[in-house]
Amino acid sequence: SMDFATSIIPGWHTTIFPPYFVAGAIFSGFAMVQTLLLIVRKIFKMEDYITIQHIEMMNIVIMVTGSIVGVA
Repeated sequence: SMDFATSIIPGWHTTIFPPYFVAGAIFSGFAMVQTLLLIVRKIFKMEDYITIQHIEMMNIVIMVTGSIVGVA
């Protein structure tokens, strides 16, 4: 990160980059957790504990952060 912070890459020091970085991190984190969650839910038969409502709520977060990343 020190290399990027001190470099002269165009656009690196714009004000849109920090929220874009955070939204991208949340997006990719939720996507990875949901991928693993669906596999674990099926293998360990946890459908009673991890419901469709939990998955749908995660989908909303993924869609919102994906939209932020897409617009930025």
